Amino acid sequence: MNKILLFIMLTLCFVSLSNADNCDEYTKLLLHMEDNNFVDSSQNSYSVIVKNNASVSNDIFKIGEGSAYFDSSQGYLSIQESNDWNFENLDFTIDFWVKIESKTLGGNKFFSIFKDSNNQLFYGLCGSNNDNICGYLRVNSDIYDYGQYANNLLDTKWHHIAIVRKENIIKTYIDGFEKSKVDFTDTFFDGGKVFIGVWFEAQDEHNGYIDEFRISKGIARWFSDFNYDLPSSPYCSGTQENKEILGIVGDINNDGKIDLLETIYSLQVTAGIKPIAIGPYAMAWKGDWKANSIYMIYDAVNFDGSSYICIVNHTSETAKPDIINTNYWEILAKKGEDGQKGESAISVHHEWNGTSIRFQNKDGSWGEWVNLKGDTGIQGATGPQGPQGPQGQIGPSVKSSAICASGAYDSVFNRCDRVGECSCSLTEISKSYGPCHVSSETGECSAQRCGQCCVCSY
Repeated sequence: MNKILLFIMLTLCFVSLSNADNCDEYTKLLLHMEDNNFVDSSQNSYSVIVKNNASVSNDIFKIGEGSAYFDSSQGYLSIQESNDWNFENLDFTIDFWVKIESKTLGGNKFFSIFKDSNNQLFYGLCGSNNDNICGYLRVNSDIYDYGQYANNLLDTKWHHIAIVRKENIIKTYIDGFEKSKVDFTDTFFDGGKVFIGVWFEAQDEHNGYIDEFRISKGIARWFSDFNYDLPSSPYCSGTQENKEILGIVGDINNDGKIDLLETIYSLQVTAGIKPIAIGPYAMAWKGDWKANSIYMIYDAVNFDGSSYICIVNHTSETAKPDIINTNYWEILAKKGEDGQKGESAISVHHEWNGTSIRFQNKDGSWGEWVNLKGDTGIQGATGPQGPQGPQGQIGPSVKSSAICASGAYDSVFNRCDRVGECSCSLTEISKSYGPCHVSSETGECSAQRCGQCCVCSY
């Protein structure tokens, strides 16, 4: 059950391909090891010349059932001169897997396209102690150097190498990571042979293994880091039966998101740049369910009008059952009823009303509205105090005068017998109690004891 949940969450990209010949038109050479023989599986079917001790290893390989093994004793492979190796001013890609058994001083060249000393392309170990990896392209004596950089290829593990030209730039990649970038505005040289496991004619032989060696003309298969998408299966094979490939692209770089990278990959599958979706994200349509057949995870079949996907590797029953075994299969799309058009298993009639949704039941009735808008959140905190406003204009001057009303004071009992009262005929500004005295200079008054002082405006 859990596996099918992948398909609900994935970005889908469906493409129908014929696998009678999986090699695309760009593949000019693809070295496979079959039945202890070296075979070119491209449409060209070039003959592979085996020299000295070059051999097929059926015990150590990266992809398929074998790899090419070189023991550094003048063994190598070569392929005839061809216009396919003249890339002219076109894009191209040369990629392969390599495993180094041990370094040899001056040796360990992985491959070359060699016409003469002034026209060649090669890649391999180099440096005074063969501790670096490098390569260069030489056209009419002009050298385009990939540079030297330290490598981890001596760890006896398999590593993927790719040399890619797009327009006027050549990039090299190790395990999907860009390692060098050089400008190349020239036109590729014409002629030359392909040598694998050597520089040329038993010079600087490789000591180790090479697998799935491919030359592509007219296409830059990568031009940014692709470490999340290293090749993991044969590029093409003429032995597969015709079938539909349903490419399903999910979180291919395991970053928890389906975003631009996955979208681009989907488009590349659709455009045929990538012949099949990677890894577990590929369903194979097997047509009608058959008895006594071996089915693998992600195989899809038709059974009694519905579509199912295999969730467990198994051999099907010997007789057609009344219902498909749900221990092995999960439904993809249900069949229609009474001749009506079938609907997707995950397609449900629904209606929206603003942020509310409701679903239609099987009997045609409608369920309750559900508001997908969340509850109103709590009041946010008070924001910071705003800046102080500008000073207002000075108001008009106010004229004032003071009036006094005196009261009587009883010195015996130390109290006021009478408090003088005053009032303003205009606006009263202030009032104070006590004996009253008016300053003739300021027009202000002060009060002491029992009088009252009023300041009036006019």
